[in-house]
Amino acid sequence: MSIQTLLYLVPLCGVAGLLFTLWKSSWVAAQDPGDAKMRKIAGHIAEGAMAFLKAEYKILAVFVACVAVLLAITSPAETSSPMVGLSFVVGALCSGLAGFIGMQVATKANVRTANAARNSLSKALEIAFAGGSVMGMGVVGLGVLGLGSLFILLRNQFGTDASDINRVITVITGFSFGASSIALFARVGGGIYTKAADVGADLVGKVEAGIPEDHPLNPATIADNVGDNVGDVAGMGADLFESYVGSIVGTMVLGAAFMASGFVDEFNGLSAVILPLVLAGTGILMSILGTFFVKTREGGDPQKALNMGEFLSSGLMIVASYFIINWMLPAEWWFQDPLYAWKDPKLGNHYTAMGIFYATIIGLIAGVLVGLVTEYYTGTGKKPVLSIVRQSSTGAATNIIAGLGVGMMSTAIPILLIAASIVGAFHFGGLYGIAIAAVGMLANTGIQLAVDAYGPISDNAGGIAEMSELPKEVRQRTDKLDAVGNTTAAIGKGFAIASAALTALALFGAYMSSAGIASIDISQAKVIACLFIGAMLPFVFSAMAMGAVGRAAMSMIEEVRRQFNSIPALKAALDAMRRNGDKELNDWSAEDQAIFHKADGVAEYGKCVEISTKAAIREMVLPGLLAVVVPVVVGFRFGPEPLGGMLAGVTVSGVLMAIFQSNAGGAWDNAKKMFEEGVDINGKTYYKKSDPHKAAVVGDTVGDPFKDTSGPSLNILLKLISVVALVMAPALVDKDKVKSGVSPEPPAVEDSVSKQPVEGAPAAEQAAPVRIP
Repeated sequence: MSIQTLLYLVPLCGVAGLLFTLWKSSWVAAQDPGDAKMRKIAGHIAEGAMAFLKAEYKILAVFVACVAVLLAITSPAETSSPMVGLSFVVGALCSGLAGFIGMQVATKANVRTANAARNSLSKALEIAFAGGSVMGMGVVGLGVLGLGSLFILLRNQFGTDASDINRVITVITGFSFGASSIALFARVGGGIYTKAADVGADLVGKVEAGIPEDHPLNPATIADNVGDNVGDVAGMGADLFESYVGSIVGTMVLGAAFMASGFVDEFNGLSAVILPLVLAGTGILMSILGTFFVKTREGGDPQKALNMGEFLSSGLMIVASYFIINWMLPAEWWFQDPLYAWKDPKLGNHYTAMGIFYATIIGLIAGVLVGLVTEYYTGTGKKPVLSIVRQSSTGAATNIIAGLGVGMMSTAIPILLIAASIVGAFHFGGLYGIAIAAVGMLANTGIQLAVDAYGPISDNAGGIAEMSELPKEVRQRTDKLDAVGNTTAAIGKGFAIASAALTALALFGAYMSSAGIASIDISQAKVIACLFIGAMLPFVFSAMAMGAVGRAAMSMIEEVRRQFNSIPALKAALDAMRRNGDKELNDWSAEDQAIFHKADGVAEYGKCVEISTKAAIREMVLPGLLAVVVPVVVGFRFGPEPLGGMLAGVTVSGVLMAIFQSNAGGAWDNAKKMFEEGVDINGKTYYKKSDPHKAAVVGDTVGDPFKDTSGPSLNILLKLISVVALVMAPALVDKDKVKSGVSPEPPAVEDSVSKQPVEGAPAAEQAAPVRIP
């Protein structure tokens, strides 16, 4: 197959993903949305979600335009092009469009899932998963189509030589920058929105008024359900879109280094550059195949159905990767790595196609294992969550202490797994091996994100069932779907953190390669100072996000309290609910039923939606700018090596903080949910509305911004900072050395017999890279 044919097949895989998205979207829209009341509630949720997106995108359009102009003006003519500005815009548009598509379908699928749950669990699962698959395939389809098309366009414009391909890839880094920028704003803004509403609905609704968060009398309930979409659908979609694109771009940058060293293959030296694109395109097809196996019989286990689709897709991807990697890459080759010691004094370091395949498998296995560990620390009935449940019996303080301890302890095993995967992938493929491990981990993003997005759709369906006063068995079915959704969300967040760590390392290696940095000496004052600054950033960023949620939640709580106290019909209905306790509505007196029905729809949902929207838009700007401005200041003020130190600090600190916050929040959440089913503590059973349950609600409220705002946003922060550094790298290169033709000294190499470091031979005496046939 010619290189030209292969390059055109890549965007066609993206088109296949988008066609699948269109088909599933049409199928979801054709399902029955239920009665008039259900359609009205769903309409409010859809209206609030789209209003937020429009307000957010108006702000982001200004940001994108300004940054694109700056990139176009400041790009070095020797190594980049003003086209980097266009690349940035395309990346931002694709990221925004992915969120828009996912949001549109999720707000249609929620009510149709609730209606299907009236009669069938399996039908409800099918609709919820179909809605999630639109988000999943939309993300990967747009990512592969955008990157593949840009690569073809820029390659045709600049040429096919090694230096030309480096220039092409430098311009393509703008696409990743655009995707990362939108992702951070979407994650932070969506997280602030959803948690402000959630805290208001929980604290005032559950704890003070004693009603469920999804009850129609709760003024914050529509905003809470809107938040599920803007935070967990659009936010998660933008997060994984950015990881997906970042891992591909980082691998392309490192693959271009092989080409520059005389790499020989069947694709004009481009096989290592386009391999991540081909794997990503193949992953779309495998994910589409996997979706057809997500089915369950009535009364079956939805978790098994979702696992079947994911595991089948992963298995097919492993098989496909073996053949693709061995077909595209040479069986063996030598690379004179400018960053690391050479094992052979003249030939450099030795790599194999099978080694690259092993690195890919290491990434996939590491992602699954981190996800399973996350599920252990956050799953209902598991030892860590049970410890929080037990300590809820003595109040909110001990509940919070227990949750913090669980979150901190949960960092140990994932970090060891990530460290092992880094060492293993590097052993088999150097920095390129680490980068391709990230690509392997994210190759099945299509179906992984479909499973993630299924969760908030099921959660919304349960909320609509509650607000529409559907029969109990309907809510039981949606709760079963939602419980599975909580588990898949926890696993998805663990997967996202692991992929973020590997992607950030890949981008870090790409930055070092692009900036011509052979090593970073942490004994230098500037480097160690910037290392500390980098480690500080995740804490400052988290504080900004937490503070934003706190301020927005205060406004929400005050508004909900005002409505409960100042709207007579609402106040009377709450009094009637307290009088009747846990009785079914049909068992109430006729007078109390009349009072309750009179309050239907009087809550001013729109004011709560407005509070969340304004707060999210206002508060998302500063944390987003922090990630863009700091690396620019450090890079131009202190130079490329101190900037590299800062990247190392933010990566290590950010991964630890992300795991801690996400897992602590997830454990608090499921500890609260266990009380809703009833839990035994020291021989006594506690249920909803008990004192330990109220303590667990407080803990869950503390954990909400941990797991849904600052925690997930840190994944994007550490990658965005690396992408900004990568885009800046050409401007930071020592221009005097470039102009004078002075090359850096080759690194020390290991003598092949003694294994002791020896000085590198002069460039003129070094053998050219050799390909072993």
